[in-house]
Formats: sequence, C-alpha cells, structure tokens
Amino acid sequence: MASSLSALIKAVQKAVKGIPELRKSLSVASQRRFSADVCLVAYGIRTGYLVDLLSPDNPVDLFGRLINSLRTNSETKSHFANVVHLHEPLSDQSFFVNMKLLAHTIHSFLPDDGKPAEKSKINSHPRQVFIRFQTPFEIYNDVPSQVLGALSSLQSLLSYQVPPSTYSLPPDTTLEIAVPLAAILLDYPIAYVPPASQDVTSLTNVPLDFYECLLTFGNEPDGQNTKCSIMKFSSPSGIAQDELRPERMVERLQQFFSSRLEDIRDPTLGVTVEHTSQLVEHVVV
Repeated sequence: MASSLSALIKAVQKAVKGIPELRKSLSVASQRRFSADVCLVAYGIRTGYLVDLLSPDNPVDLFGRLINSLRTNSETKSHFANVVHLHEPLSDQSFFVNMKLLAHTIHSFLPDDGKPAEKSKINSHPRQVFIRFQTPFEIYNDVPSQVLGALSSLQSLLSYQVPPSTYSLPPDTTLEIAVPLAAILLDYPIAYVPPASQDVTSLTNVPLDFYECLLTFGNEPDGQNTKCSIMKFSSPSGIAQDELRPERMVERLQQFFSSRLEDIRDPTLGVTVEHTSQLVEHVVV
C-alpha cells in the first residue's frame, strides 16, 4: 500500500501510463497533474475532482477501466475501493468521487429521515450558499428542491459494500441541476444555479472574489512539487451575506481542509488559502 500521498500519486501515474488512451492523450506533466487530482479524492482531501485535462470519446469505459485497475493494484486498492467515476451526460463531464466523503455530504443535506436538514443541525461540512446565476445575484433561502432530488438519487450508491466503478446520472439531468450538483461534488462553498426559465449561461462585467486552496507537502526528498492546487472557485463580490465575506470565506476553507487533513493524519501535509479580487468581463457558468 502506498504509505504517503506522494507515493500514491506515483503509483497512480504508473497505472495511467499503462492505459494507452491516457498515455497518448496526456503529456508527462499532465499525467502527473491528473494523477495528483485523482489522488486528492482517493486520499480523502477532496470529495470530487472534475476531469478537465482530456475529453475521451468513451469516458465511462475509459475511467471505469482505470478505477478497476487501481482497485486491483496492491499499492492503490485500499485508497480506491470507494472511488467512483461519475458521468454527467448533459455536458459529458466526468468526476472522480470519494463515496465515503459524498455520504457525509449527502447526510448534511438529507439526514436519515430523508427530510432536508435544518441549518442548526448541519455537520462540519461547509454548507453551500446557493446563488441564482443572474444579475443581480440572488441567494436562495433554502436548498433548491431539484438539488435535493439529485442528492437523493445518489443515495442508492451508498448502499453498496463495494460501489460500482462508474455511474451515470440520469439523461434528463438539466443544467439547473448539473451546475449546483457539480459545486457540491467539488466542495465549493458557492453553488451557482442557472435559471430554468431562460438560457442564461454567461454574465458580463462581474466583480468576483477568487479563492485557491493549496496543499503543501513537507519532507519531499527532491524538494520539488511542494505545493499542489486543491481547488479554485469564485464568489460574487459585495453580496451582503456574512459567509461570503472574504475573511470569513478564507477562515471556513482553512478550517474545512485542516479538518480533512486531521482525519488523514499525515503530518507532512498542510493547507493554505489565497484570495484575490477582480472585475471579470465575461463569466460562464
């Protein structure tokens, strides 16, 4: 079994090289980046990773084969037993998802009785702020019902002792569901919700706060690759909501990932959060 995150990344990169489609589609640097992103999920640091380095013709088959390979490899099988490839057919997007972390996330929205959780009963998972993607931005008072429905449908995956290597969302999944669901899978504190009644997928001249969470590696023998981006996302600036203030957002992100690292118990890892602000001419959901 890989004894550290660095060792796990190397083992996964070796498996990636062993699959011709991945080896041909990704440069050596991209193979390492892809392997690192997948390992952040398997190691329990992120709930999900959205594949953005390649667009294979048959992602269900390709990524299913990769996960099956990692589940049978002695160096990686313990970490990938609960990792699933989740395919979103509307945009043909692929996610690698840690099912144990997803179970905690789903429970934070839908406790055992299946009813939406009260805000006072939400666990340490940073409850997303749902924002209608239009100008002016509007914050939802409650979790959109269609999002709760999508999370409820994913509960079936939690009943498997060993989950399937790949799972596809229903073909009728709409953008109104897919976009905020992706934010939940990616641990984003902000979840944009496109309006169902109109095709609003981009906005212009929007002031945004940008956040990047970085994983720091200690005790690297070669002294290289000491930082790895965990995630990047944006939030509308100037909304009168305490949880969206940059100081509060940085604090929440720091606490969230520090808690994940405590669960992993790897003293060589740390996390930092960076914040910048910018007026963006064109924003696409």
